Amino acid sequence: MKKLLTYLGCTIGIILIIILMLYLTKPDTEAINAQILEKPQTKPEMAKKPTKSISKAKIKALVTAEKCDSKELNKALDNLKTQRDKEIKNFAEQHDDKAKLRQLVITQLKDHALANQIFTINPKNDIQIKRQELLEGETGRKLIEELMMASLAGQTQDYMDKFLAGDLSPLNPAKKGHKEILINMMTMGGEAEVLTAIEKLYTDSSPIPVNLLPAVINSVKKNNKALENILQRVGDINQAAEQGFGLFSSYQRNRPIEIAIGQKNYLAAELLLQLGAKPAAQNQPGTRALDYIYEVKEVPAGLISRMLDKGFTNSNSSKAKRLANEFATINPELASKFRASYQQLKDQENQLLMQMPIVLQNLIQDYRSEHQQLNQKYIQCLAEESKARPKIPEYQPINKKQIEAEIDQLVAQKVKYEQIIATLAVQNKETVEHGYQYLRQLRLKNNKRNINSLADMPAEFKTLIRLYKDNQWDQMVEFMANNQFDPAYEISPGSMLPEMIEKGAPESAIAAMAKISDKNDIKLLRRAQFQPKLLNRIAGYGFNLDATDESNKNLFYQAVKHNQVEQIDTLIGYGVSMVSDPYGYDPLDLLLRNPSPNEKLLSKLAEVGFPLTAQHQDYALYLKSYYPQRHQKLITAMPNLQLEGEWQPKN
Repeated sequence: MKKLLTYLGCTIGIILIIILMLYLTKPDTEAINAQILEKPQTKPEMAKKPTKSISKAKIKALVTAEKCDSKELNKALDNLKTQRDKEIKNFAEQHDDKAKLRQLVITQLKDHALANQIFTINPKNDIQIKRQELLEGETGRKLIEELMMASLAGQTQDYMDKFLAGDLSPLNPAKKGHKEILINMMTMGGEAEVLTAIEKLYTDSSPIPVNLLPAVINSVKKNNKALENILQRVGDINQAAEQGFGLFSSYQRNRPIEIAIGQKNYLAAELLLQLGAKPAAQNQPGTRALDYIYEVKEVPAGLISRMLDKGFTNSNSSKAKRLANEFATINPELASKFRASYQQLKDQENQLLMQMPIVLQNLIQDYRSEHQQLNQKYIQCLAEESKARPKIPEYQPINKKQIEAEIDQLVAQKVKYEQIIATLAVQNKETVEHGYQYLRQLRLKNNKRNINSLADMPAEFKTLIRLYKDNQWDQMVEFMANNQFDPAYEISPGSMLPEMIEKGAPESAIAAMAKISDKNDIKLLRRAQFQPKLLNRIAGYGFNLDATDESNKNLFYQAVKHNQVEQIDTLIGYGVSMVSDPYGYDPLDLLLRNPSPNEKLLSKLAEVGFPLTAQHQDYALYLKSYYPQRHQKLITAMPNLQLEGEWQPKN
């Protein structure tokens, strides 16, 4: 199956890819921030011409000049960086220890891009390349797809039997590493699937390869005894493990302790510490375990304290300083330890700089001094130019905090969302659009799914996957008719239709699924919006193509939003309304507030007779007064919006 679904924000820190509807968990983005859209936006940056070196005399002249030009200063900053990069790269070619030089660039210049150009961490080795080639062919891709679905459905036993019998090409039990590949691809089934696979593929006494630990650490979070047993059977828990298959497709190499902290398996981290996990060597490049601590309240304080006591540190002083600041109020003892670690790392970084040849020391120190002067002048210049520039009033100023407080009060009173929007509509469209945006945030917050692993998925989801995988179409229709999924999962009969069509299900089964579907399924309509054949087909099944979403927006609005000029006539032919939202923005409002609107779309709206209102005319006058270039393009496309007079601000 070609379509994969990004499913659930999982606390293990990776994106779990599961099968089926790609669009199902994509967030809606109707709520438009009017204040942002009203401001001119810069166009995509064009390819830059080669920059010339900049002399110290030129820098001094720019810094001491009475009048400043922000464009000239910005150009000088670019030239200075280009000059710096070239000199450091030239130096690196003559320097033996590029790992130290890379660390110096990160700590002194805060430039990871330049550091990675000097020295690439963890290049793919021959084994990784061969394994990648193994699964990139058509047979390999098909196997990945089948194993993912089988894992989700809890049906991997047959695949393990085939593998052991040598019938699971291109995987071969006689070849090194293929067992780890198989288990890594089965992690979508969760803890039970992984433990069953290990039990079947490894005897009780056989050693566990370190490359199996990414799958174990990411899956086994409840069975403490099994986790401890597996970790004890690994020969060297300080050896880097390859993460390259199934969910772990980044081909990274990392040590188990880093993987455990990064994936928030703190039980595994504790066990690894007890089994002798050591801090990374001082000169070893890469991310340290403590670097992966972002949500400081989630990590057991005792675990962090023990790691610090055993000599674990961050990879550089700035990361230690961040943690010291974040722990300052919630755990002063840990904050004190991180401050000590920060000072130690800072001293090491300064010492590293002093160990470098004087020419490199001077290069870095000169750059930092010159950059600071130029950047300070640049910021000062921007402030002066902004102050001198005539201030453009907002079209409809809104108090966002006040709007949100009003919504919170109405929500607390259990007022329906539709009534809340109607209440906001007595003010202006900008207020309504911010209301839509804020209500969407509240919905997402209320619908948050606390799934710690795929093993926690509802049984009905696994049943659905199994029926789909085995092409049991009639049974799947019956199952969907008799079961309801939590709305947070966004799985419905309508969401299954495109998958059935794509997989070639019988027309009788597709029609039966359409019959039990909600004919206003906006998720299905959104998907069909980008697939004309699907749109025509669901129209034939009686779906309401004029249905609106939670922000009162229909497909016509979405077509304008996504610059689908070619869809306008099709949607009108199906009877889709040009204006669906009685409160907030309509399609023309959306275009008027876009700094770079699609002129073909504007002309098309004029051609189909899009209804103009007094509010459209008022905004056109606003553009005429303060954005004459945008106004000229507007009236060229829609002559009816050419009006006399000047815009007057509203109370």
